Amino acid sequence: MTRISYKRHRFPVTLIQHAIGLDIRFTFSLRDMVAMLARRGLIVFYETIRVWTTKLGPEIAANPRRRKLQTSPRWHLDGHGSGIGGERGWIRGAADDEGEVMNHVVRQRRDAGALFDCCGAR
Repeated sequence: MTRISYKRHRFPVTLIQHAIGLDIRFTFSLRDMVAMLARRGLIVFYETIRVWTTKLGPEIAANPRRRKLQTSPRWHLDGHGSGIGGERGWIRGAADDEGEVMNHVVRQRRDAGALFDCCGAR
């Protein structure tokens, strides 16, 4: 994994990463992002954010994927009742020990079979 170079940038690295993260994750316009940053006391032009996203965005977006480790072999099942469209249903889910949700399933009945159907285990 190569380190991202922030040389020749006037703003702090954390500000650049925050602005690029907002642009990648949400559908804000660049001018909306300028207004959000201005409310925090940071004056940045929208063209600057566009250049950061074009230049550094692909590298920043690729880094978390490289750092993500394999899913843990330990996981647990969880479920709760919920009203969906006026009918009672049971939402079952499987999550690993770090809280990463692996799967969800909605069933009419609350039974053990429905609990294990969400993750394909028996």
